[in-house]
Amino acid sequence: MWIRAKTIVGIVFILVILTSFTYTYIKYLELKEIYEKQFSGLYLYAGESINVATDLSRSLTDNLRYYILIRPPIYPAWQNPPPPGKTLGISNITFIPVNESSLIPIIASKSVDGVLFVNPQYIRICIQENLLDSFPVESITKDLHEGFRSPDGKWVTVAFRVYGLIVNRDIAGEIGFSNITSIINLYELFSNNPSIFSRKIMILPNPIIYNTTWYILLRTLELHGWNEGWKILFFITGVSDITNNLPDAYSKVALGLYGLTIGNNDQARSAQALSGGGTDFILLKESIIEPLIMAPLQTPMKTYFDKLTEWFLSDDGQRTFLEYSDYIPVKKINTSNWKIELLNKVENFLHNNSVLDYYVGNNYLEINNIIQLYYSETLVGNETYSYLKQIFNYLIKRNASFLVNDVLSKLASPLLIRDPFTGEEKAFTYEYVRHLSQKLSELTAEQADEVLEQLKREIREAAINRYKQVLSLLV
Repeated sequence: MWIRAKTIVGIVFILVILTSFTYTYIKYLELKEIYEKQFSGLYLYAGESINVATDLSRSLTDNLRYYILIRPPIYPAWQNPPPPGKTLGISNITFIPVNESSLIPIIASKSVDGVLFVNPQYIRICIQENLLDSFPVESITKDLHEGFRSPDGKWVTVAFRVYGLIVNRDIAGEIGFSNITSIINLYELFSNNPSIFSRKIMILPNPIIYNTTWYILLRTLELHGWNEGWKILFFITGVSDITNNLPDAYSKVALGLYGLTIGNNDQARSAQALSGGGTDFILLKESIIEPLIMAPLQTPMKTYFDKLTEWFLSDDGQRTFLEYSDYIPVKKINTSNWKIELLNKVENFLHNNSVLDYYVGNNYLEINNIIQLYYSETLVGNETYSYLKQIFNYLIKRNASFLVNDVLSKLASPLLIRDPFTGEEKAFTYEYVRHLSQKLSELTAEQADEVLEQLKREIREAAINRYKQVLSLLV
């Protein structure tokens, strides 16, 4: 009798578990169906569908769709406001990914109603090709710093990220780079007294892996000119330890193991938290501002794209960037938040300039791949980086300030390589790189890869010979 009772209790327990699981699974299917209907064209509310060309990641555009069409995350769970899309009359948004080659054809086809870009180069191309319409200036671009919008209403920034130097305050005070405004200031510090860099001053996230680092180096090259710019790049790499682990860089600065690194606003915030407020984020002449830009096109759905942009600039839209992304809002909606403090800093930094001025120019972006290949083979290859460090260790240990300019001039002067197309000896100048880029664009992908491999070998061999020559003069 007792055994039968236990059996019945066991059966009841199993039934309860099965019922609970079945109920949970049914609710999951209901929610899944709602989500799929929302995103597959079977909308939960009436409204228009708009198409937006973008270069953002899929994960970010999925989040944006969810926030706009279903639920902004800024509301607590017990609140159930209507989705922004319902208020705006937009029931679906399709984000269409574009790259440089597909950009003009997609926009010119009138298949998209507006653009949402993080790469200012794409906006420059759209302006150059006269592809953009204009926003209603008064309703959308008012109350924005002039650097975040175009005067004619062609485009507007809704959020941004910024890249600069993450600096350990104590080490900066000891060494004397607390108030630098340009990488040139560090270069001058080294030129005058190389021995200062005998302690670990700079750690650099590998520029071949991390765009965070690379684009500041590329902008440095552009701003200071080909010859002077390469001297600065040799200096930055020569005095730095290279890491393939991004958090490793800002964490070690926060802990006082290094004096500074290159990073963005989110990494600067992490370093500040880890250091207990002992780090600063410095904006430089060479800083990069990565704006999230929206621009309308002339289509029947333009009015709805305007409304969508207006939502991004509303308090709810700006709070979404403030609290749920690594982007900085462009409006001061919560003055106690650290992002608003950084917004004030960036507005002062911009002064009367546009965010488009704080990115790499198209002339250098067009040849970016070849410049990065040259940097990789000349400065951070296993063998070439070892030679580079030997030279800088010599200058630092002997405090050879009188040799710095001559040595860097020799290292940075254009290498002589054998042209992969003609076999002739060519100096690796800016003009030659543009010529090379043009020739490569005329090849198939397979042919271009073969030429690039040959180019790598030529550059690496020439760089090693250059390092050996310089070392022979020093020792």
